[in-house]
Formats: sequence, structure tokens, C-alpha cells
Amino acid sequence: DDAKQPWVVDDGRPPQHRLKGYTLDQSRRPTFRYNFESIEVEDKFEECESTDPKIKLALKRFVSMQAKLRRDQLAFRITSAKEISAVEEKLFLIDNQLRIRINSDHTAIIEDGELKTLRILLNLEEGKAEALELEYAWE
Repeated sequence: DDAKQPWVVDDGRPPQHRLKGYTLDQSRRPTFRYNFESIEVEDKFEECESTDPKIKLALKRFVSMQAKLRRDQLAFRITSAKEISAVEEKLFLIDNQLRIRINSDHTAIIEDGELKTLRILLNLEEGKAEALELEYAWE
């Protein structure tokens, strides 16, 4: 949601989000489609080998966003947890169990609160697709 306002959840889903269905690839993995205001989003996961040699399997998440109108100060919430720490510049440890690596050209910030939040701040240009790639690996 907006980087200037707190994350508000309504009926288990953030307000202004509209599910538009999903498609399945040849391996029957879903790509979820939804809208946030005038932003069209596609969100999918696929299994992969981890970039960390200690971890054998991981999931990659690909999120593509395209805004019909320019949208500044957008915040993409990656996760919320009791503990979030930066291991490296683009690698974060979540509650000492999950590692999340940002593989795309984006920078995340950790925000303190009742729960810590890991977010990426975005400015979306009109009609231009923005792609995030995240890697999730469990220890």
C-alpha cells in the first residue's frame, strides 16, 4: 500500500485489492492476478536451487506490476515478523528460520513496530512494468 500510511487489513485482505483470478503454467503452478487501485499485478512462485550452498531448495517469487497512472510512494510489503535482520545487503533473516533474498534491482527497508516489517518502496511509471524477484529459503 501507500508508504505514508499504515498497512490496514480488511476481511483478511488489504483494502483496494481485487483478485482477478489465476492461470496455470505447464507444471500447473499458478500465476495470481490482482489489481491494487490502477495497478495490475501478476504474482507467481516456482521452485529453484538456493543461491546459498547450505540450503538445497528454495522458492522464487516473481511479481510484476504495471500502473495505468504514475504511482509514487508505493510500499510492497515482503513480510512481517517478530525478528528481521539484514544478513547482507539484499539478504534478510526472518525469525531465525526463513531467508529472503532480493534478486531484482530493489532495496528493502526494515521498519520497527509491534512486528517488524520488510518493505520495498516503489515509484511506478505510467504504463511501464516493474518486476520484483524474491527468493525464499528455509533453514
